[in-house]
Amino acid sequence: MQGTKQLTSEDHSFLRTAHCGGGVAKAELQAIGAVDDTVCDYCGHALCDFEHIIWTCPYFHDIRAKINPMLANVEVACLPVAVRRGIAPAMKCPANATFWGQTLEWGARYN
Repeated sequence: MQGTKQLTSEDHSFLRTAHCGGGVAKAELQAIGAVDDTVCDYCGHALCDFEHIIWTCPYFHDIRAKINPMLANVEVACLPVAVRRGIAPAMKCPANATFWGQTLEWGARYN
């Protein structure tokens, strides 16, 4: 979190929300009738969803580049959805394996 030490307490709360997979943008607000359109208030992009705000909105590019220049220039489509939301790939758990990655065979008993 070296790059986020200068964030305010409120900004840290937004970051924690994003890391948990949460967050609401205009696309979600429009879906529940809270706003009339999905146009980004910051850059005018037609669809303002949470991913747009975090990864591609040009309004926030300088902030992204300041925090992590290498990550700010990554092609977002190349990243798995979990990584886009701040969840490390090592934290995934395949359905046919134990927590530690041991592959399970269907029908086998483990005591």
